[in-house]
Amino acid sequence: MSCFQTQSQWENESEQNALSNNDSADRHRKHGITVNKKALIIISTFLVISIVAAFVYYNSAKSIEGIWIRQMDDNTTVAGMTVEVSNNNGRLEGKIIAMPAGAAEFHVGQIKWFGIKKIGLGKYVFYDLISKEGGEKYTYSSNGDEMIVSSSGDQLTITANHDVDRGAFQMWIKQKND
Repeated sequence: MSCFQTQSQWENESEQNALSNNDSADRHRKHGITVNKKALIIISTFLVISIVAAFVYYNSAKSIEGIWIRQMDDNTTVAGMTVEVSNNNGRLEGKIIAMPAGAAEFHVGQIKWFGIKKIGLGKYVFYDLISKEGGEKYTYSSNGDEMIVSSSGDQLTITANHDVDRGAFQMWIKQKND
């Protein structure tokens, strides 16, 4: 046995090694593509599930519809006013259904909140009925006010942008869950 190879033996062995290395590289590339495809599928699936979950959570937030009772604030004469928010032909509105004794500023049956639009999770914009001159004149806020419903769905905070001194910050408690 000789330690030396002929030129043709050496070329043949080199060729076989090269083919073997190419096969190995091809297998690794194919395996890498498979792993990349699997990772892409997993990431895509996770992204789709996250988007669907966020959509469901956003749309299942506590409803603003129901009966709300105004709490004590800077307009003490209307603490106890009761407003029912309902869907009226596809539009949310809040109608006064009860007033505290002796309060003459607003009247039962008036639409207190109109144009209620959801703008975020538990966040709404709307127009608030404002009493001027002790209930002699009424107008709606022109800038649009903001409502925020608590995550539990039982408290409503209103930050009013109107030009009346009273009622700029209001707290309401939900009495009836629909």
